[in-house]
Amino acid sequence: EYIMSTIWHTPFRKDFLILLIISILLASAFSSGLAWIADRYFGQAINGLMGDYGQYDLFMQVRSETLSESRAELDRLISDYLPGTTVKIGPSLVGKTAIFLSLPDELRRRDIFEGLDAILARVPGWSGLSLLIEPRLTISAVHGGAQEMLLGRMADWEEVRFAFRRGGNIEVVLQNPAAQKAVSERAQQVIKEYRLVELRYPTGYTLEDALESGNALTTALQEQAGSGLVRDVTLAGGGDDYQQLMSTLIEMKRFLGYYAAEVTIELTGDQEVRRGAQLALQGTGRPLITGEVPSEGDIIVQINSADSRQAQGIIIRGDSRDVARSESYLLNGDGKIQRFAGMAQVRSRRDELMHMLDESEQLLTQLNQISPEAASLASNALEQVLGYSRLIDKARQAQEEMEAVRAALGADNPMQGSARLDAAVRKIDSASAEMARLGSDIERLRTSVEGLGEVAAQLNGFNNRLSSVAQFLSLGDGIESLLSATRTLGALSEGIAAQKQAVASFAEQMREPLAAVEYWREKVLRFQSEVTDYNQLLALGGAGRERLDDLIMVTDRTVALVAEADPTGISSTLEGLAGNGEGKVNLPGLSAQIGDIRASLPNLRDEEIGRSVAVIEQYVGDQAYAGEKVQLLTDQTLTVSAIKNTIRRESEDQVDVVVLPIGAIQPNLRGEVFRVLGEVRTTIAALSVFVLGILAFLLDHALILSVLKRQARQRVMRGSKWQRMTTRLAGSPYSFGGSIGLIWFVLAFLASGADIPVVGVWGAAGLGLLTGCFFTAMCEKFSPVNEDEIVAGEALGQPFETIMREIVIPAGRPGLMQWLNRRRLVMK
Repeated sequence: EYIMSTIWHTPFRKDFLILLIISILLASAFSSGLAWIADRYFGQAINGLMGDYGQYDLFMQVRSETLSESRAELDRLISDYLPGTTVKIGPSLVGKTAIFLSLPDELRRRDIFEGLDAILARVPGWSGLSLLIEPRLTISAVHGGAQEMLLGRMADWEEVRFAFRRGGNIEVVLQNPAAQKAVSERAQQVIKEYRLVELRYPTGYTLEDALESGNALTTALQEQAGSGLVRDVTLAGGGDDYQQLMSTLIEMKRFLGYYAAEVTIELTGDQEVRRGAQLALQGTGRPLITGEVPSEGDIIVQINSADSRQAQGIIIRGDSRDVARSESYLLNGDGKIQRFAGMAQVRSRRDELMHMLDESEQLLTQLNQISPEAASLASNALEQVLGYSRLIDKARQAQEEMEAVRAALGADNPMQGSARLDAAVRKIDSASAEMARLGSDIERLRTSVEGLGEVAAQLNGFNNRLSSVAQFLSLGDGIESLLSATRTLGALSEGIAAQKQAVASFAEQMREPLAAVEYWREKVLRFQSEVTDYNQLLALGGAGRERLDDLIMVTDRTVALVAEADPTGISSTLEGLAGNGEGKVNLPGLSAQIGDIRASLPNLRDEEIGRSVAVIEQYVGDQAYAGEKVQLLTDQTLTVSAIKNTIRRESEDQVDVVVLPIGAIQPNLRGEVFRVLGEVRTTIAALSVFVLGILAFLLDHALILSVLKRQARQRVMRGSKWQRMTTRLAGSPYSFGGSIGLIWFVLAFLASGADIPVVGVWGAAGLGLLTGCFFTAMCEKFSPVNEDEIVAGEALGQPFETIMREIVIPAGRPGLMQWLNRRRLVMK
């Protein structure tokens, strides 16, 4: 309190405040100017290295010793792949030369930027490529399984010019720099919609085991998520080369394992057969003899799994087609026949598949040969079915003619009656013949379609087996051809079966009417053979009249029965059989397709397949190490706790669940450089403020603090002990010095734009407080005062401000306070 009153309650306060303000302003101006100069210098240096904002798109480095060759090849590549690109050779540092590339506007698109590494890596001495294109946003550490999804979503944003993948990052090129913040916030929201769930398996799991378990867990999570996203992206990451290699080997093993011949041995005896043991089967060589090595023509089988009763293995020498006998013999460590092991059964899926394809091709050829006859019969039947009503009308006309003949008996003269009879007989003969031909065609069609059905049934049996084979088959592009062929064969077989059923039902439906037609036709033919003269009809009760009455009665009954039938429902089936309907199958083309599939099957012997599988198993089948993981891409449909509960419920082993973001937004290279430069600028300003603050306290404030400490020592404290302690603390020069240091440093930091990384303005306050306290403690050493002169001034009754202006300051160090005091000095 006493110290404060000494300063603030005397006219010297104006001097002190002016000193404080001017020193802060001068320090701030100098520090900010120094920082600005440094910023300009470094900024121009960076622009000289990297070009102005947006000037260049790419930054490439090559070895300096190959610069001429690199430039020549680069010019050639630009001419071929990047026409219009401008090149600038930059400085050389540490044996590497910088090359800046600026692409024309029409080449700034996704496909070009994603292929740049492949193009420019051909340059001799190439040492890497960096992106400079601006404005740009980088999403780093994006899992390969999520990259295409993010690219698809961001490509439609109007602020985005284009986006492309680069390694594990997604680079988003913007339309203008002003959209940087908006796109960054929007991309962050999209990233938060998804997450990467890692299922980490314990030690002892192979990659194959982890993938199988992961598939089961993925299925369970997909069922729980419903329409939500749960996708296995383990093999889409591309980041772990070893895991990618393991995955490829597993697929190759599965592919080869399907074609490998399977050998099953029914074991006999008490001695067990272990995994890895080898057995011999009689092949094309000499008979197997105990104690001898199998000959070159015999078959060697390696056991993959075995129990007390049965063992399974694959052929590692020889071929399944060379197996002569089913007896198998166990080999000892020297490769010699040790004992009888059991009866073996060899199954070659490769041979089965080839046999099925060959049989299918033969059946298609047979089907193609007999289908024209069925098509012709169906076409004839279709024509008659479509004209069925005409046949009925024709039969009715013939019926009416016969009725007219009977009605005119005795009224017509013999010549007229004979002519009327001949016309009626011709009509009824024609009508009955056409009706009978329909029945014959239907019967022939039924027989032909039954033949088609038998071939189709055999074809369907092979197709079902082919379809089951296709579920496990790996033929590359050929698998699609096989699946397409099986679908076509299935549809063909089902179609023929349906046609066969339809024709059989139609034949059954027309059986009674057509039987009546056949009986009618017999009556017509009998009438024609027995009634040859009109006069035979004139005798009442004669044989001719009876034949006429009988024919008319049968005709009436037949026409009525035939008219009740409706054969039009078979029309679509007949059209299909005739080849006029939709969905006609190109049998020669389908047969050729199956032949192509047959030719594309791997042409490997069983021993080649078996040895390849054995080699792969050495690296994959028995690999057990920690760190195997399955990665799932999910949205927010399932909570983390729900995912963990499902995995805990479905998995028998302990599986650790780790949830990771699918990516992180990071600034680009230029932004990072200028951010660092900004920190350098503020740090330089902070260092300058600190140095100037030390000078201000050393030259000016230390002198004032020395005077205040002298007066504090001379002050007499009154009151209680607590009051004296409180007063001493409040009026301590340390409080004053620390406060002035805090105020000076904080204001100078704020005015100059200085900053201390991490601690900020609070660091400036702490630094000022420590500086003030330090100089308060050391002020009498840095700036001692003449005690005798101050005592003399006080003895003369001089006030505090006069003593400071006339005695203390002029005797102190030359500084800002001494310069400002010149205008106040009286005794110069």
